[in-house]
Amino acid sequence: MSQFLGKFDFVLVILQSIAVQALFTGVYRLYVAYNEDKWDVLFSESVITQEHLSHLRYKEFVSNDLDWKIIVALTILTIVILLNRYFTIGHINTVLVVAVSVFLARTGLFTSPYNSWRLDYYETMISDNTKFTYVTGGCFFLVLGLGVLWRSIVLNVNARR
Repeated sequence: MSQFLGKFDFVLVILQSIAVQALFTGVYRLYVAYNEDKWDVLFSESVITQEHLSHLRYKEFVSNDLDWKIIVALTILTIVILLNRYFTIGHINTVLVVAVSVFLARTGLFTSPYNSWRLDYYETMISDNTKFTYVTGGCFFLVLGLGVLWRSIVLNVNARR
């Protein structure tokens, strides 16, 4: 039974949970950049916004956004589970990664405006284009998430030797 569960590794769980959140934030920022025209209409404060919202179908947009978030989150967690299985990392670590990732998602650690305004500040220094700022932020978080995920696996494989 202990071989099935594996050895608990606190550092691995924290690193992979942070990687999952960074990957999700990166992919979500790329999603916002892809739908930049709809987001601009949604958050615009002009009188013309009311006309555009009827064409946008606000409820459909929010529903698609929520569906998209769930699909991406499940895909990222599936990738982490498959990587942990391939590198024979214990199941207890994988279960804890999923639990901590869900907890971190509920706290909004990466998506809170307090944390993202710093990145947005540097992005707007380069360009005022919304699409460009979200693409650069998305790429930053994707690289950060992939780097942390890779580092967590390398640390675990080296620790077992």
